[in-house]
Amino acid sequence: MDHITPSSIGLVGGGLASFRAAETLRELGYDGRLLLVGDEPHAPYDRPPLSKDVLVGAVPGARTQLLGQERAAELGIELVLGERVAALDLDCGRLELASGARLDVDRVLLATGGRARTLPVPGADLPGVTGLRTIDDAERLRALLARGGPVVVVGGGFVGLEVAASARALGCEVTVVEAAARLLARVLPPPAAEEVAAAHRASGVRLELGAAVSEVVGDDRVREVVLADGRRLPASCVVVGIGMEPADELARDAGLAVGDGVLTDASATTSHPHVLAAGDVASSPDPWYGGRVRVEQWQSAQTQGVAAAHTMLGREPAAPPVPWFWSDQGDLRLQVAGVPAAGERVVERTGGGRSWFHLDAAGRLVGVVSVQRVKDVRGAMSLIEAGVVVEDDLLADETQDLRRLARSLAKA
Repeated sequence: MDHITPSSIGLVGGGLASFRAAETLRELGYDGRLLLVGDEPHAPYDRPPLSKDVLVGAVPGARTQLLGQERAAELGIELVLGERVAALDLDCGRLELASGARLDVDRVLLATGGRARTLPVPGADLPGVTGLRTIDDAERLRALLARGGPVVVVGGGFVGLEVAASARALGCEVTVVEAAARLLARVLPPPAAEEVAAAHRASGVRLELGAAVSEVVGDDRVREVVLADGRRLPASCVVVGIGMEPADELARDAGLAVGDGVLTDASATTSHPHVLAAGDVASSPDPWYGGRVRVEQWQSAQTQGVAAAHTMLGREPAAPPVPWFWSDQGDLRLQVAGVPAAGERVVERTGGGRSWFHLDAAGRLVGVVSVQRVKDVRGAMSLIEAGVVVEDDLLADETQDLRRLARSLAKA
């Protein structure tokens, strides 16, 4: 990308990545025209609370707002809400909206996120069957949960389990149906998955593992979920949490390189030098273990949005931090940092919860999974970043302060 400061920048998408890009551009002194186009009618808001605090009514949806009209005016950001970008004209540097309007821009950030996957079975379009991706989804689901259940959650991933915990907190009878043999099978090692499952069972959630949905049945609304083995689960509400797919059609139609998302380099730049991508839609190089990765995490969206802002102004983005994400499921706090799958052996730490430290063949920490041991994770991230060899007994000792250990090992 050249280093000529653009006179106008278009941010496509109303989520965290766009918000952080806009905020960072102004912090870096950019004084050109800045447009943020979102297909939802809402100003940018934070998504993690939707499945938790918003769903149980502890926090009103308006409190999740990241960039309201007043703050946007202070920053000189033009919000174009409830408008879908139908086409990206790379030759002219133009965003063409579905309404017919055209916006001329010198740089574009694609932060279009993704769409919740729908359940590919008969009856999946019945009233009472919903996903959870947007604030409108959360408000609709909250009204459904107010009926009191029974609730069937299809998918034992993070969103599904957070919804299950929230529904139980509201007094609903809840069943989670997961096709894999354990919860969060792609993310957690078996002991951690068992810990999560035990916590949900203890709260009263029924888990159907290794089970598939063959049909959803009902009349004016959903009544039952039929499993592949013929069993029928009563349901007044069905929540589908089987993952998301990147909303990369705008990039694809414009001729940008795509592959499980919009392909970018380490600076967030796509195959066109004036178009960048960030957040759930971006497939970028993995700075820690090589290859490409599309990360559907809050931290990644924030980091990539900031990096894109630097790149658009001809500045070198900071090196990305150790990957980290969390999930609050009722009283259970689950955290994952680094890439546990890259480890070859595991050291466990117990006491007031459990942590599993994943090490490579040389004894370097590459990932950590923690249940209820919050401080372990920040310290483990310091050890991963330092790339130092760690003795097993130090990791297993719950009295060891891992941040202090990382500093001492880095000096050695």
